[in-house]
Amino acid sequence: MRRFEFAVDRAHLRTANEIVVHARRFRISALVSSVIFALGAAVLLVVEHPWSYILGGVLILISVTALWVGLRAPRRAKRVNELYRAGVLVPAIVAEVRPRGAILLALVDISKPNSTQAQMALVTRRVQTLPGHAIAVGERVPAVPDLSDRHHGDDHTWQVASVLPLAWGTPDPEVIAAATSAITDSEWESLEARVSAWRQLHPAGTRHIIS
Repeated sequence: MRRFEFAVDRAHLRTANEIVVHARRFRISALVSSVIFALGAAVLLVVEHPWSYILGGVLILISVTALWVGLRAPRRAKRVNELYRAGVLVPAIVAEVRPRGAILLALVDISKPNSTQAQMALVTRRVQTLPGHAIAVGERVPAVPDLSDRHHGDDHTWQVASVLPLAWGTPDPEVIAAATSAITDSEWESLEARVSAWRQLHPAGTRHIIS
């Protein structure tokens, strides 16, 4: 497993990393909703009618749920920082350009640490922006893998796989260039050779195990 360490620019991360941006917007929306539902519940309880108590209780429950969701949202942003700090480096390229962004295609080892054999897979991620990169098919984009499980399952491979471009974590073109060079030509060529195969499978799935 190749590692590439770099200094994450926190200010850039907050504005460029789409996961962090979406998590922040989601958190604000959830907290505002929680306040609105709490105020609505307070008004209904003041009315002091049997139906208002029932509806007010429902709104309180919704308010508490929205508050809980809002408080948990920053954990996703924290995980993004941990992935960048881990420094695992994988190749990704722009495989398709969309009206509002692009689709990255990456070659990722989805095997878990306790597995004795690598399981390489093609994984994708939709992006709207790639600072420092051209939004053009074939653009090489060094990235870090984002691997997780939705529930307990296979002990050897991760169930969910995606990637985070390094360009979301740093605006420094020298860091991006160094990371691109750290990935071997054979890896880039292997990924580029599989784009046509991915297009035949797309949109059947976002992950395709190739070895």
